[in-house]
Amino acid sequence: MRLFLALALPDALRSALAALRSDIPGARWVPAPNLHATLHFLGEVQAETAEALASEVHGLAFAPVPLAPAGLAAFPSPRRPRVLVVKLASNPSFEALHAATAAAIARRGFVPEARPFRPHVTVARLKNPDAASVQTFLHAPPALPAAVARQVALYVSTPAPGGSHYAPLAVATAT
Repeated sequence: MRLFLALALPDALRSALAALRSDIPGARWVPAPNLHATLHFLGEVQAETAEALASEVHGLAFAPVPLAPAGLAAFPSPRRPRVLVVKLASNPSFEALHAATAAAIARRGFVPEARPFRPHVTVARLKNPDAASVQTFLHAPPALPAAVARQVALYVSTPAPGGSHYAPLAVATAT
């Protein structure tokens, strides 16, 4: 099964992010229920490893994480956009949670990514996008509400027509 660890977003922020949809040719917008802030992508995992990871998630102790939207971006770059994201401001709670989840997955044999952690929410995936439309989107930053995330989930990603479906396998709640 294909797994990732992510912060579950509060409903108000998820709704505001879903409202960002616009007419960008080549954009496939992430459905509101699938919006999340990825902490670690784990990839294909065997069932017994998934159970061990679920146990790690259930044992997580973490503080609520303030989420402050900090503008729009395109990854890997505005000149070669493959995804559109809403950046999230880093803060001590976010960094501590990222470090705690990195330690948890390392205990189960996963090597955390070497790239610096850039908190964000992917809102659209792009295939041959219209460059002008992407630039217009990036230069019209919306007013998005701040929020507080209180749940981390180990999600299973199941491919489906029209996009993957994400379902939580294990959930931890902030203390």
